[in-house]
Amino acid sequence: MRERMNQRFPWERMLGTIILWFLAIFAAWQMVGKGPLRWAAMQKETWALWAEMGLLFLALFFMLRCFKGVGRIFGISVLVLVFSYLHVVCVPLIVSLWYLLYAYWLGKWVRVKMRFSVRAPLLTDSLIGYSVLISVFSFLSWIGIGEIAMLRIVVIGTGIPVSIWGMMWERQFGCLKKQEKTEQTQTTLTSFCLAWIGMLLLMELGRMNISLDFDSLWYGVRSEYVLNNGGGIYENLGTMGVVYTYSKGLEILTLPFADLPSHSFLACFGIWFMAFLLYASYLTACELVDRKKALTVPVLLVSLPSVLNLSISVKTDTITLLIQIVMMYHLIGYWKRRGGQDLVLAFGALLFSWMLKPTAILFSTAVFGMSFLVFLWNRMFPKEWKAKRHIRWRAAFFPAMALCFVFARTVKITGVPVTSIFTGVFTKIGFTLRYPFSVESVPYSAAALTGKEKAIRVLKRMMQLLFCPIEEIDMAHVVCAWGGLTIVLVFVVVCICAVERRKTGKAKKETSYFIWILLPLTAANLLSFWQLKQIDGNYYNFYYVLLLLAAVHVWGKSQISVHCVKGMAIPVLGLHLLLCTISSCSWQIGMTPITWKNRGYYPHEELEKAKMMEKGNEKIWEILSEDETNRVIVIGEHPSMLAFPCNTQSYYDVAGSWGNKNLVKDKESFVRFLEFAKTEYMYMQANWMTPVSENYQLVLQLVDAGILTNLTIENGNILAEVRIQDCETSEKIRKENKERIEKEYLFYQMGE
Repeated sequence: MRERMNQRFPWERMLGTIILWFLAIFAAWQMVGKGPLRWAAMQKETWALWAEMGLLFLALFFMLRCFKGVGRIFGISVLVLVFSYLHVVCVPLIVSLWYLLYAYWLGKWVRVKMRFSVRAPLLTDSLIGYSVLISVFSFLSWIGIGEIAMLRIVVIGTGIPVSIWGMMWERQFGCLKKQEKTEQTQTTLTSFCLAWIGMLLLMELGRMNISLDFDSLWYGVRSEYVLNNGGGIYENLGTMGVVYTYSKGLEILTLPFADLPSHSFLACFGIWFMAFLLYASYLTACELVDRKKALTVPVLLVSLPSVLNLSISVKTDTITLLIQIVMMYHLIGYWKRRGGQDLVLAFGALLFSWMLKPTAILFSTAVFGMSFLVFLWNRMFPKEWKAKRHIRWRAAFFPAMALCFVFARTVKITGVPVTSIFTGVFTKIGFTLRYPFSVESVPYSAAALTGKEKAIRVLKRMMQLLFCPIEEIDMAHVVCAWGGLTIVLVFVVVCICAVERRKTGKAKKETSYFIWILLPLTAANLLSFWQLKQIDGNYYNFYYVLLLLAAVHVWGKSQISVHCVKGMAIPVLGLHLLLCTISSCSWQIGMTPITWKNRGYYPHEELEKAKMMEKGNEKIWEILSEDETNRVIVIGEHPSMLAFPCNTQSYYDVAGSWGNKNLVKDKESFVRFLEFAKTEYMYMQANWMTPVSENYQLVLQLVDAGILTNLTIENGNILAEVRIQDCETSEKIRKENKERIEKEYLFYQMGE
């Protein structure tokens, strides 16, 4: 009897399951039971979210399990539309879907004209379509007609015929034709997995309107002011913060939706990119194992707070991870088949990732470069060379062209192709950084710490990232975007497989590929632990993806069943589900309240105006809203006080860690910057500055010099015109302005 039990339930499997259950319960208690997420778990909004998610899961599971064909598609579509309408996001969801389909069909049309076939048309055609649109929008800006209204005309004018062609093509050759031949009922396990994925995606959709994070409000939803303010993307708008000089591939792609009355038109793209990401991860896993085992990759990915919570952020994390997975799909395809086309498409995905997020230049290049070296070491040359056939290198032409347009913007504004941590690198190799930008050190670096202090902190960070990030200061950005117990789960599965699998030479060879590509990412992650003062949970998402792919590949070569891994994954999925429902990058709880009668979109601009009115900015709002090209420097709460309908940047953007402190070291330096940036107004929020603060003293100096004049003081808030060339204000007016600020601003501040 004991021998039979050992055969059915080997000790290593039982031990692995016990360890994962223990760690899941421990992390749940530390983070939710008595930790930073306890308050969120106790709120009625959270309980309402759990109840609604339970109903969604049951409805999705029922439709997937019991229906097939048109009935299944119709039922799920109706459910999604009703849910999105009740949570006031229906119109953005539909419009963003059409735009992405238009980009996909545009890329397909281009590929058909270029006459080359691919194994995954959705991945390749979408990549080409995005590249074409970025190139077209950038070109229009280059020739001086790139305002947002013109981009919208181009999209509508070309979108209608392209959509008609695309639907006709799909009906004749594509997924609609295939759907008619492959109608079948889903298995219970498959239905469970798909319902799980759908439930989590709908949850994010439901809370999208109320969950805009710090960075999204800072620059993500303000492209009409800080990227294209009427003069195209190549205009120097005088913005100083390094976030404004990032490679803006995604922002350029979504520019036609930048000035709409709801930010959800932009945020919805993250949901679709997330769904696309899960599909791409599934296809990539199918290159390694059978479909049943491959489905575990998107299920685990969608359950990671670090991945899921970023899907509704108006940032580039989700689409960057998507493109990186597309790159991996083609790299693995080349490893297995040596088709030169896969290598070209992987290179195209690499180039595309460069224009999305600065860190992609490090992580994507490391993986692609190491893969290329592995291919060379193993003499894995394209099979087309042996057959003396031509490789269609033009498949990477459009991503390369789009990259040139995007990098050209950064070069024109800053003098270097890429800013952030790479600014210093480019200046050392011969590039000249333009005024007013400067590089003194890596932002958020930990250079002040000793080697011993850094080593202790690295070990501490590793333990918390692996098991439980509970330290609120150092790990604050990890709590809301944690990778969970993914690494532990992967380690346990790989160890069990190493004991039980039947090792073959092929398995060893293919597994070594993942070992080699994981090495540079592991080194980069450890370097971030060592160097950075503040780490974010989303830094390691690509690492999680590679770990899951490696683990699935090892699992596919073993004799461990799906049910065994399912037993070990249950506590991990349960923990991740709990964290996903009560954490977000904005620290908001619950979902958008159900509204039976609504316009189909959430009125973000109206609500932002109302909040400004509550803070006593009625007159100031009217003045600044007269011209959306007004340039304003804001001294106040960041980023909420950047919501004025014009080109605003925070004093923090100029003088903070991502700016240049030398610009505010004295009055003359700051005046030079104001003139360079063509700043027209300065705004000072009530109760923000103190009499002894440097910014307050700087403001008084500017007033005393006649540079800040025509003051509008409203409920303690101050709006001052900036006059540099024409600052011949009388001594009397200067004195009166200074007295008004000293009395009315400070008087209001002290509440006297």
